[in-house]
Amino acid sequence: MKSLKVFISYSHSDTKTVNAIEKWLLENDIPYFRDTTDIQLGQAIPPAVINAIRSSSHVLVIVSPGSEKSPWVNYEMGLAHGLGADILPLLTHSRQDVPLFIGNLRCATKVNEIFAFLSRVRESEKLRESICIPTRPDADAAQLASRDGHKELVVGTALEVWTHKSLDTKVALSEMGASPDSFSFTLQPRRSFEHALGRCGGLKDVQPPNSKKFGIAKLPVGTTDDESRVVQFFETDWQTWISVRDVVAQNPELRLELTSVLPEKSLLPQSMSFQFIVRFRDGEILAMKRNSNLNSHPDRWSFSGEEQISERDFNRTGTCAAQALVQRAFVEEILGSRDSDQAAIDRIWRDDCQPLMVAFNIWTFFLEEVVGSFHAFGVYQLNISPTDLRELHVKATAHGWGTTDDEGKFYFVEPDAVETLLIRGACDAVPLHGAGQRCVVRDDRLHPTSRYRLWKLNAALNRSNRSLSAL
Repeated sequence: MKSLKVFISYSHSDTKTVNAIEKWLLENDIPYFRDTTDIQLGQAIPPAVINAIRSSSHVLVIVSPGSEKSPWVNYEMGLAHGLGADILPLLTHSRQDVPLFIGNLRCATKVNEIFAFLSRVRESEKLRESICIPTRPDADAAQLASRDGHKELVVGTALEVWTHKSLDTKVALSEMGASPDSFSFTLQPRRSFEHALGRCGGLKDVQPPNSKKFGIAKLPVGTTDDESRVVQFFETDWQTWISVRDVVAQNPELRLELTSVLPEKSLLPQSMSFQFIVRFRDGEILAMKRNSNLNSHPDRWSFSGEEQISERDFNRTGTCAAQALVQRAFVEEILGSRDSDQAAIDRIWRDDCQPLMVAFNIWTFFLEEVVGSFHAFGVYQLNISPTDLRELHVKATAHGWGTTDDEGKFYFVEPDAVETLLIRGACDAVPLHGAGQRCVVRDDRLHPTSRYRLWKLNAALNRSNRSLSAL
């Protein structure tokens, strides 16, 4: 992430305004570039401008009658857009329309708005410089990463295996990741896992039904064609998976023997899930406090949910398995509709869920080391508020097609709470329903992979383009 530096793009008819801005930048020790100051005699103008924009974190453009006529301002804005710079337009004259080079960016109309925004960026930068948000890799996860020469991100118990290339750019949050329908989930023949069962004491008695489970056999790791997103799966069953999972979860040495950061080398049965964060319009994050009577991770905080892939996702007519899983996960986990009729799920998604979505993309695939399972991670970016979701829950309950999830109670946290939780180890959560008191979320009570999900989201927010929408 670039350090704060401001490139000032303006027409010389706006020199008085720019002088005031320059004075404030100097007083507040914010680096900047202004052509009359920084371009020396004999330098070639275009390379200097290109280098200055490339090295700047923000491009402040003075939008005035003079700048609209200036070929240099138009040229600089074209460069700024092409280089992915954050553009801060300051509109100096009263008119409704703005030049084409501004596009749909929000314009400030007062210099003090620009000063306030840059002050907040500077404070945020100081915080990031003084406090490094820890990944806190689990000791067993770190040992596996070291053994396998894994150089990618390790957060808690999660070892990142595949990341969409957009997460290393400054695109908007809604453009990060890949659409589920761009993935091809293919199914290989069933596996028996006799070796793992033998090392774990054989099959255990489980409550019926013994349903099918699906694990990741191969990921598109190392491919040079990022558009070829083929994920291969194998079939196993609940009894096989749980018989091995419960043993290796308590035996790090055996787990290290049987697993690998590459799915094709792992000897463990799995049940792959889509693990996700739900982010509201103004940046709040949905959370669930899981019930204390659950067999899996009781009384833990999940940000925001998980749903295992199922046979119905692979059998979905007209929709790829990845798309089917991501759609069903939201319908079931967020709206509480577990209808066995696929047509009903499709209808709820189409009529009540899809209109809420700005984006719903898959960001990464990772290994949950403590159980040896590979999962997908993604983000639902919504265009509604927590209050709107609460009203949707009321509507769904009244009409009988949905309710809140029975695995726990929904809360939400404010936008700034994510960094607070990651850095200080605790934050407040607000109940989504009712007038209950706020709860404290502690990082030692997080669902095992929630820290990874929150860490990825926070990193994306700090990398993606910031604009005057933050004012």
